[in-house]
Amino acid sequence: MKNVFLKLTGRKEEDPNPDPNAGADQPQDTPAEESVSADEIRRRRLARFNTPTPTTDANQPTPTTPTLSSSSTSSTPSPSSTSTARPPAAPATPVSQLTSSKDAPKPTSAVSPPTKNLSAMDIDTKKAAPATSPARPTTSQSTSSSSSSSSTSSKSNAMEVDSHGVKRTKTDPIALGDPWAQLILERVFLISLSPAQTSSLPTVFLESLQRELLEENSDIHQATLSRSLIDRIIVDRISSQPPPAIATPRTHPALSPFEYLVGCYRRVQEEMRRATNKTRDDRQEVLRSAQQLVVSYLALVMLHPDSFPQPTYNPAANTTIGAPQLVPMLISEGDEGLPSGLLEALAERLSDKDEALRVFQPIFATLCSQMRSTTLLDSFLPLMRALALLVSNKQAASAMIAMPNWNPLTPAAPTAEAPAWNGRIFELYSVLGPFLRPSSFPDDPTVGQQYFSAGSQMSRQQLSSSIESLQVIFHTLHNTLHVLFKDILKASKDHREAVLSWIASALEKNSARTKMNYDKTAVSSDGFMVNLSTVLLKLCEPFLDPAFAKVDSIDSGYFVASSRMDLSKDTKLAATSDETASWIDVRNPSRAQNWRVQQQMQSGGLNAAPAAAGAAPGSPAAAPGSPARASASDTSVPAPNFITECFFLTMRCMHLGYIKTLGRLEKLGKSYHDTNNAKKELEDSKPQWMGTPAAAETQAQLDQLTKQLDDISRSRFCIEAQLFDRPVLDVALRYYLTSAVWMLRAADVDKRLTFAENNDSGLPLPGPAPMHFATLPEHCVEDLAEFFLAITRYRIIDTMDVPPLDKLLDFLVVFLASSDYVKNPYHRAKFVDVMAGLVPSEDGRGLSSKLATMYESNPLARRHLFPSLMQFYVDIEFTGSHTQFYDKFNIRYTVSTLMKYLWGLPAFRASMLAASSNKDKFLRFVNMILNDSIYLLDEVLSKLDEIRKTQIDLVDPAWIADNTPEQRRERETTHHRIEGMVGSFMRLANSTLDMLRYLSEDKFLVTQFTQPELVDRLAAMLDYFLVKLAGPACRNLKVKNPEKYHFNPRELLGTICDLYVNFGQTPVFPEAIARDGRSYSHELFERAGYIMGREGIRPPDVQQRFMEVAEGARTASTQQQDVEMELGDIPEEFLDPILDTLMEDPVILPSSGQTVDRAIITRHLLSDPTDPFNRSPLTVEMLKPNEELKKKINDFIQSKKAK
Repeated sequence: MKNVFLKLTGRKEEDPNPDPNAGADQPQDTPAEESVSADEIRRRRLARFNTPTPTTDANQPTPTTPTLSSSSTSSTPSPSSTSTARPPAAPATPVSQLTSSKDAPKPTSAVSPPTKNLSAMDIDTKKAAPATSPARPTTSQSTSSSSSSSSTSSKSNAMEVDSHGVKRTKTDPIALGDPWAQLILERVFLISLSPAQTSSLPTVFLESLQRELLEENSDIHQATLSRSLIDRIIVDRISSQPPPAIATPRTHPALSPFEYLVGCYRRVQEEMRRATNKTRDDRQEVLRSAQQLVVSYLALVMLHPDSFPQPTYNPAANTTIGAPQLVPMLISEGDEGLPSGLLEALAERLSDKDEALRVFQPIFATLCSQMRSTTLLDSFLPLMRALALLVSNKQAASAMIAMPNWNPLTPAAPTAEAPAWNGRIFELYSVLGPFLRPSSFPDDPTVGQQYFSAGSQMSRQQLSSSIESLQVIFHTLHNTLHVLFKDILKASKDHREAVLSWIASALEKNSARTKMNYDKTAVSSDGFMVNLSTVLLKLCEPFLDPAFAKVDSIDSGYFVASSRMDLSKDTKLAATSDETASWIDVRNPSRAQNWRVQQQMQSGGLNAAPAAAGAAPGSPAAAPGSPARASASDTSVPAPNFITECFFLTMRCMHLGYIKTLGRLEKLGKSYHDTNNAKKELEDSKPQWMGTPAAAETQAQLDQLTKQLDDISRSRFCIEAQLFDRPVLDVALRYYLTSAVWMLRAADVDKRLTFAENNDSGLPLPGPAPMHFATLPEHCVEDLAEFFLAITRYRIIDTMDVPPLDKLLDFLVVFLASSDYVKNPYHRAKFVDVMAGLVPSEDGRGLSSKLATMYESNPLARRHLFPSLMQFYVDIEFTGSHTQFYDKFNIRYTVSTLMKYLWGLPAFRASMLAASSNKDKFLRFVNMILNDSIYLLDEVLSKLDEIRKTQIDLVDPAWIADNTPEQRRERETTHHRIEGMVGSFMRLANSTLDMLRYLSEDKFLVTQFTQPELVDRLAAMLDYFLVKLAGPACRNLKVKNPEKYHFNPRELLGTICDLYVNFGQTPVFPEAIARDGRSYSHELFERAGYIMGREGIRPPDVQQRFMEVAEGARTASTQQQDVEMELGDIPEEFLDPILDTLMEDPVILPSSGQTVDRAIITRHLLSDPTDPFNRSPLTVEMLKPNEELKKKINDFIQSKKAK
């Protein structure tokens, strides 16, 4: 069998039986004294070895050429050794075998002879030597002592021919070795040309090399080592294995060729460090030559591991050989780590792209495979540092982005051979995916068990310590990932495009995370998405300056102009799909076609599109977000700059990752609240069930609830530890402030907004919104609000180094006021939530020291916030959702909370008074307050009676005996549901009545509240509540634990009393009370006054004014009764058809033709802008006065009074 080294060196094996007549036919003019090269000598020596060819690994390429480069000197590979085409789609299983960009060459029995003899020194001959070294000698100079090179360098030397026919100079280093070089080479390569082991190092006697040297020069008795022999030393050493008697693991550890060469590299580095500037140049050249040849042969060993003998007792030889052998050194440090400069030297030698791929891609695949099974509690940092070290080298980074699983495609029709690469598969098997997986999220329960084992029983100090320990790990993780991504992005334009496309693919494959319910096994984990969000935030950091100087560099048309991401299914801020497509048609017809293609592809997925021209099916060029897809048919639009790309990719990733996980944390909080309430109820009722037959079952339920609380607590703590990492929060806060400024500028195309004092800011912004703003996805504003809601809800902002938030407040006020720009009322409701969250707490904690003056110092907020809140309070009546009836109460509760705080600021109170001068808007606002107050309080007071009865029955032995356990459980379930509803409604009712109270303290607003359209309804509402609270049935409201339902009857009665006093300042209000024929009675007022005096609910002066209002109402009631007696029977045509009262100002409804009283129909239109008789649209402006009927009514009244 031919020796494998002959294949490596490309030389023909010497015929063992040479023809004695060979050469007889040679031309006579051939020089008789032609020298034999050192390569030929080594070839003859290697031919004497009979090393069997190792078994070829199917996954390892087999060399077909003698050199690393694919230069013209290499032989042409046979057809069987050519590279195969890349498969059309990502392979099925095992995915971990995706390690190179092309299939390895197949073994071949015949190797085409090269055009010349080459050695490892011929690798990358075009490269120059390092700047610090003399010019690198040629191959013949550094690896052979042939006569051709000798005659060129020193023709004056006398020549002689040895017994082997080799022509040599008399001063050849083989004969006259330098003792220094002899010693250095022995130490570096651990070899000797003498059988006597004189060195303390475990050297190997190279007997064959010694014999060859002596044969080549018969005049010497002892062979010596020199620079010209380094190539032969390495070949002879790695082709030999120590005899078993000597090479034991203890005395002479068996090393694979790879391990041996790396050791040589370490030793030559050590010798180079020992060398000084005074060391002779020729000796320094010995070290440099040794280093260069070691690196060259190391590259050969990594490329062709099966072509070198491996030690039989080294387990590594049977498992991992070749390029992956570099991985343990990459992930180790110190003496076991990668020698300094070796990676750079290897990359320099691997000049051919194909050879570089074959070396580096298996290394990346090995790192990826190991990282896939690594968690946050494992030692993941060495693997990440190894990857960071690799990608810091441009050639290695190029090999990584050329891997098939760098950015794999999902085929249009997934099969077993080409599976669907969903988000989870992408996370596990793309090159960078596993490195973004480590996290503390509950997906890995071991983190919670180790750091938060006590669960809900952890003390605040223990919790803080555990979170800080985790966050130290996150700091290192995120910084390492940031450096890794940044190094690849900075390598070149192609590298940057590859990374951006990879990020876009990750987001595209996780688009299902936008849904409320999705298959969690088909998307990436929360940890992956949050880590990717963090990396992108850090990449954005350079342009998140406090002055927002780079905001104008962000292209506001990116989402439509770029095909990096497909957001065609996303709801836009203020535009429909048709409007968006129409706008693109105007701007750019070619982009419109791209939009239509995307729309057509929605049903079949993005990857159903045909591949780009010239791209193989399944190639990265056809991937979503790839350059081909981004620019196919769109040459008129310049490519977006990096700031724009990074800004919008971060926005999308935050939406799918960080913000989505905040929602998960919120759900856990609600689950904890419900579970804790259930546990507390069982604990409170323990005296009742202890000692009963159901005691054991109930105790088991209690224990289960306790365990659930611990599990929920651990999950919450794990998520909070990563989401609320302070450096991440700081960058995220600056990112969303920058987003707010960018959206303000994008919306204000006419520069109408002025933020200076005493300037009209032009709110609301004129509609319709500009299309580049209207076509933005809704999550642009929603995520901003969700982020600030989180840091205020969890009071994290209290401990942050918060920059000025004036731009945030500008954003919230502008888009709260401009409904044409943010059409979804729920998003604007979140703006109100954010502003309410920034209000200092009533107990003075939190933001009071940092942001207490934020509202007062903002001119835009002082001018427009109160009017905008009033308008929004009305607009939220109709949201378009099936839950709008109940949603509006919660939203209005937040509005009332914010308005109460602002009412205490003089500048905002003046703004409120100015806004109330708009009668139509103010009447609508007050009408909604009355509507909510009536509904909420009426529901609460009626349900309290039901709760009281249930509380009595549940402890009544007779009722318990009369009902089955199922009936009792059903009653309890209903009871708990009603309790939750009453508690929520009572809280909202208290807030609404309190808003009425503080607004009615102003005399000007009192006159607005008591307009004819409202005063009767206002009085009737208060009378009805007074009956409930002070009438004969008030005892029905007496329930156990009323504070559980936010029900305080004393304070509620006091608030009703305050409202009577405030509104009683106008004479029309007592008259309105008297007109209330359903609830009013003077005895009721007297009873209420007595209760307030007895319980001390209000001071005596307030009680006195309350009774004065009651007296005024009694007087007005007497007068009204006298008028009714005077009028007697009123003609039916004079009565309002809605309330059956005498009309004062009759008006005609245009569509139905009915005549009604103006005040009554106006009150109706405040809540429902339709004709009550036929439901056709109706406004106040459409009402037509019925002057003729009005005259008849006045004449009728005058005639009655004259009698």
